[in-house]
Formats: sequence, structure tokens, C-alpha cells
Amino acid sequence: MEFDDEVLEGPVRYEDKGLAARLTYNEERESYRVEYSPILKSGDIAEEWELFGGSVGYTSSEYDAEEEARAFYDELENLSNEEIHDEMSVGENQ
Repeated sequence: MEFDDEVLEGPVRYEDKGLAARLTYNEERESYRVEYSPILKSGDIAEEWELFGGSVGYTSSEYDAEEEARAFYDELENLSNEEIHDEMSVGENQ
């Protein structure tokens, strides 16, 4: 049985970052995810949502606890693109 992600918050548009973000919960994985999607030139939000980070050398924005996911989600407004990158770097704030 496949579960869809339940959208808990968002999407919130961050025009200065060129992206939108949302907070989701996936029952199958029992995890909370902060996901982003680019804002297109048309102003629409792309339909595909991705995790922040997650490649080699980076943590991902998938969390076991809702509080951790919400903390990162709420912090996005105040972070620059570089600070988001730093936040996801292995060893940073983890």
C-alpha cells in the first residue's frame, strides 16, 4: 500500500530564494519532510518537490520528529541560500 505525503504546512513562497517550501508527513516512512520546489519564470510553482540536501556530504531535510522538521521549516524565511546549504552540510548543526 502506497501512502501519499500529507501536507502539514505550505507551500510558502520565498521569491528572493526562487523557491517554495512545504512541510509534509509520510505515514509509510514515519517521517516529516521539508521539501522545496522552484518558482518558475511564469510565477507558478513547479509540480515536483525535493528534499533539501541529501547527496553525499549533506544531510537531508527528512526528520523523525515533527518538532525538528518544523524548526527547519520555520527557519527558512530567515536563511539565505548559502545558509541553507551550510545547514545541510554534514557536521553543521547536527
